[in-house]
Amino acid sequence: MTRLGSTVIAITVAATAGCTLSACSDDTGGDIDAAVDAPVDVAIDTPDGPCGAGYQMTGEYIDWESPTLMGFDGVEDSVWTMTTPPNTSATTAPNGRVIICLPRETVRLTVTRTATTGPGPYVGAIFVADPAVLASSGASFSARGLRVAAADTSYGAIVSKMTFDATRAHVFVHKRGAPTAVTLGAQASYVSDGDNDTTWEAGASGTFVLFPNVPVGNGTATLGGTFTGPTSIPLQANTFTIVPIS
Repeated sequence: MTRLGSTVIAITVAATAGCTLSACSDDTGGDIDAAVDAPVDVAIDTPDGPCGAGYQMTGEYIDWESPTLMGFDGVEDSVWTMTTPPNTSATTAPNGRVIICLPRETVRLTVTRTATTGPGPYVGAIFVADPAVLASSGASFSARGLRVAAADTSYGAIVSKMTFDATRAHVFVHKRGAPTAVTLGAQASYVSDGDNDTTWEAGASGTFVLFPNVPVGNGTATLGGTFTGPTSIPLQANTFTIVPIS
């Protein structure tokens, strides 16, 4: 009897261990474990990343006279706000970096830095964000901000005696990748080699292309050239229109 009892105990232990290791199923028609029938986690059905169905735009906003390698000066505390719902906004870091979630459609953002502390206020801007240019992996932009107090001096350094006309618009284009010619009707344009070059020369092909003192007209203008990005852009007096293209 002792040997029989040992055998029964051994069989019971073995059966229990087998179910533990192999997750025995229930063939009796009982309720299926609740975890199997629970709804799939919502996150599985939504796009990856912090912006859901949108994308995360990133770039730098640096002072007009700032080179990257020496004396770098980002425009901190500038506020970037979508002009349409949900009116998402972000503020630049001390190095001028901006990171913001945007929808996968072309939108506009206002860019303001009105604080009188530090370098003082900057000329306001309208930023035109096109996901075809900015939503791909690793994409970013670079743009320059112009201090109100230095506007005439900075424009005069481009062309002798040229001043910043607050009754007109100003267009700043950043060409990602290899430079290509960009035009804005018959407007004069000046180019820079990028964020480590603070000099400007007459031309239409560069990393940065500037169209200064543009008549506002009906409030819109058309960029010409072969590139990816917005072509119809807004114009507003005393305001930069910043347009990244690729």
